[in-house]
Amino acid sequence: MDDPTRIFRAVRYEQRYNFSLESSSLNSINSASLSVISALSGERIRHEFDLIFEEENSLQMILRASSLDIFKWIHPELPAFNSEYAEFLDMPSILGIPASRTTMGYMLWFLDLSEDAIMSIERRLDFSSDLTHAVWAASLLKKSIVFLANSKPSEWTFALEKLPLLSIYAVYLVSRENALLDYLSIWRHVKPHTTGDDLKTRGLPPGPRYGEILTQLRAAWLDGALHSYEDELRLLESLIK
Repeated sequence: MDDPTRIFRAVRYEQRYNFSLESSSLNSINSASLSVISALSGERIRHEFDLIFEEENSLQMILRASSLDIFKWIHPELPAFNSEYAEFLDMPSILGIPASRTTMGYMLWFLDLSEDAIMSIERRLDFSSDLTHAVWAASLLKKSIVFLANSKPSEWTFALEKLPLLSIYAVYLVSRENALLDYLSIWRHVKPHTTGDDLKTRGLPPGPRYGEILTQLRAAWLDGALHSYEDELRLLESLIK
């Protein structure tokens, strides 16, 4: 009652050391003590979940917390963790994507929620803007993959390039959509040889046309329409004309 964050601590220690909570301690996790959690700040509650996701047995801890009916006292739409996603919590740092077990944990936890539910939960847990964006982007992308099926590499690239890399990787792990891996490993690095300075040198006045031309050149490389610098120069001449 004095400090209900001890409930989270009990769950962490129980699962970390493979203990079972002693009966009087377990009985102390009741509606009276759980109701105090509702009054805790989002920052304090989120900190407890942060600590859980940093643990080796984080899935067991989240499932145990769910079984103790803790979630409903925090937010009515806080879901059970999908155990099918558990293997993806230990994400290796690859392809230049910074690994974050905590961010990956929240993304996988809320991946199948609606946008409204995500935004309501992030306000309750006082997410940072970066964490909110990562979780929202992952959920949105998972729902949008079906609409990108059979798209060109350039269409995939332009749809993905404003999303956090970790969000894209999380959705790849869950969906195994090869286009996402192609983007992370290859497509995001493809750029035309031509720059804005080159366009200025050719006498093209600065303006939105710069972006349009460079985007068209990049799309041509991504979609296999260009194979050499000479090909790019020929396309550039036609675009300028």
